[in-house]
Amino acid sequence: MIKEKKRYVAFRAYYETESMNSLNSTDIIKWISRFFIEIFGEINAAEANITLIEYNEHKKMGIVRIALSQLDNFRTAMALIRKYRGNDARIEIIGVSGTIKKCREKFILGKKKKQEEEESQISS
Repeated sequence: MIKEKKRYVAFRAYYETESMNSLNSTDIIKWISRFFIEIFGEINAAEANITLIEYNEHKKMGIVRIALSQLDNFRTAMALIRKYRGNDARIEIIGVSGTIKKCREKFILGKKKKQEEEESQISS
């Protein structure tokens, strides 16, 4: 059996916090998976093997593991998301990497470092 290549996708969720409680990791993976199935069907969803690796409710950022063969479909599905439970919401893909470590460094921790640098420049 050939090992399926995977990619790690860093994302940020945008939604109205006043009308919706903060989404937890279970809500996020259900939202993503259901939408992917709605657009591409159960066969592609099974092949994609979408797995939530981590999600920070406060930053609204997370990492999802996806099969490389379904990466383009995943990007398309995330670009089409506009609602969650009737409220305006979307998911922005920040970046894609081949390892969890690089994904965290480049996109999750890297964003934090850039924000800190910008804040320090503004206060100077």
